[in-house]
Amino acid sequence: MTELATAVGPEVHALVRPREGGFFYSATEVSVMVRDVEALVDAGAAGVVVGGARR
Repeated sequence: MTELATAVGPEVHALVRPREGGFFYSATEVSVMVRDVEALVDAGAAGVVVGGARR
């Protein structure tokens, strides 16, 4: 899907979230997000968007 979007439209910045809910992630969730970011960049995404919150 990312490849198609980058081929036909403006720059793609994908939202990366491992689940619904808050923005405090476990080490496992961060690992999943890192793999997702790598795959998105490899597929042509210009960047990614992640959320965060203060504690």
